[in-house]
Amino acid sequence: MLPDGDGCELCAELSRNPETRGIPTIALTGRSSEEDMDRCAAAGCFRVLVKPCPPDVLADAIRLVLSESAARRP
Repeated sequence: MLPDGDGCELCAELSRNPETRGIPTIALTGRSSEEDMDRCAAAGCFRVLVKPCPPDVLADAIRLVLSESAARRP
């Protein structure tokens, strides 16, 4: 819940912009329904984590997303 929208809207905007579409994003949300997970994925989130999220799980997700992102680079 951001002042001008939400994280999914922000991720979707980043994904549409050629200058930012390659930025890896991780959604950290308190909403865990299947619909919420699908919405995050459709917005371009690389990973979705549900709060409360242990720090080691977040760190692992960051490492994974960064390694996947590096592997996609030409």
